[in-house]
Amino acid sequence: MTAIEIEHRPASLLSGRRAVAPAAKSPELEERLRARRRRIASFRRVFVLVDLAVTLGVVAVLALVAGHRVAAGMALLVSLGVVAHVCAADGPRSVLALRSVLRPVTALSGLACTLAAALGYGATGRDLVLGAAGTGVALVATRVVARVTARLPWFAARSGFGPRKRLIVGDPRALESTAARRAPGVESGEVILVVTRAERAADPGAEPGLGTREEQRRRHDERNGPSGVVERVVRTALDNHAERVTVIPGDSWQQRQLRELSWLLEGTGIDIVISTNLDGIAPHRVDVVQQDRRLMIKVGSASPRGTQALVKGLVDRLAAATLLLVSFPFLVAVAAAVRLDSPGPAVFRQSRVREGGGTFTMYKFRTMRVDAEQQLDELQDLDVHGAGSPLFKIEGDPRITRVGQLLRKTSLDELPQLVNVLKGDMSLVGPRPPLQHEVAQYDDAMARRLRVRPGITGLWQVSGRSDLAWSEAIRLDLYYVDNWSMFQDLTILARTFGAVFGKHGAY
Repeated sequence: MTAIEIEHRPASLLSGRRAVAPAAKSPELEERLRARRRRIASFRRVFVLVDLAVTLGVVAVLALVAGHRVAAGMALLVSLGVVAHVCAADGPRSVLALRSVLRPVTALSGLACTLAAALGYGATGRDLVLGAAGTGVALVATRVVARVTARLPWFAARSGFGPRKRLIVGDPRALESTAARRAPGVESGEVILVVTRAERAADPGAEPGLGTREEQRRRHDERNGPSGVVERVVRTALDNHAERVTVIPGDSWQQRQLRELSWLLEGTGIDIVISTNLDGIAPHRVDVVQQDRRLMIKVGSASPRGTQALVKGLVDRLAAATLLLVSFPFLVAVAAAVRLDSPGPAVFRQSRVREGGGTFTMYKFRTMRVDAEQQLDELQDLDVHGAGSPLFKIEGDPRITRVGQLLRKTSLDELPQLVNVLKGDMSLVGPRPPLQHEVAQYDDAMARRLRVRPGITGLWQVSGRSDLAWSEAIRLDLYYVDNWSMFQDLTILARTFGAVFGKHGAY
């Protein structure tokens, strides 16, 4: 991360960075912006011609060689859709994005095939798919070659497709807060520009050789007023080949400046993004609405309810029933191994807290000796989470049996919880079902974990399991509760296989 200081230097964020002199308003900056817009427009025109040339080749092959005239017409139609997408692109990276081809291909081929099926042209539908697929493959291949070429040093500077850079703009305190939330060691290619409007002294004295006091004051206001600050941001973005300007609003950023910044960056291929104070909110919960002629953010409901809750419950039960039937012989074998390894029952039963605060009996394969609970007080000092954590975990727990070690490493001890899922006490994905004494220590934020059904696997399990600090496990669980979606459940289930086979944090 590179940091560029303009006026103030937050010590913890910008120590040891170079300073850049403020830029005054000048025709030179306007010319640089016009040149950038011309370069992007030229890039679009070149790719429009390239796409049309490639399409003509596909059309010639389909129509002249293979005799598929309908497919050739579809290829031309898809190409025009791609060209329209290119003309609307705001920068080289958008032009070369594979979605600039895949979206028009999918939309137009789907619409054409639907119409063909409705009109009863089955054979025509096959030709439509052939034409759309042939054009899509050819244009995607063109973009893959162009993306590789655009990364070459001699071409990257002119194409604007070099290393991705983002300019972060804001007051020192706002930038300090942003840096504090970044994970250690993350290198994102970002450039930080500290922009503040310095307060003018009540009666500054004129410095010799720099004009009268009034002239110096006027130049100071031009540099630090709304327009001067915006132009410094634009100049820094151009100097560093930034593709995005992220503004973290503070005392020095007002509506007028944001509007001026968006005007200057229009058509340059540089995005402008405005930060909010919403943390821990997934994008799918957020909508932009207009109220009182101002743009505002609407945050949707978090936990599943209505149809979503019904679908989640049905999927859980069907999946649990299927897995129990398929794995029944294996479960019997594991139960026998547990019984032969140490005296006691094969299945361990424990009371856990469910959604809403009620309790249920959770099932697991027994991995400890039967007197494990009696030895708990003697091992409290070895808790990896510390004395203040409700969760108790120790490495090399002497109470774990030989078979229990294998079951914990592979998470096979959790398989009996499929019965809990089938009964409706648990879900396949959700926060870890807590013990009653853990819930007794919850504050208001932690208690929010009880708004959804507990799960066999969850976000914290696939992110490190017992290696995570208790506070981090809580943060991940709350993020899951606040941003539930079926897609997130499927993603966690897919990541669960990697977490199980990786065996990290399992003990």
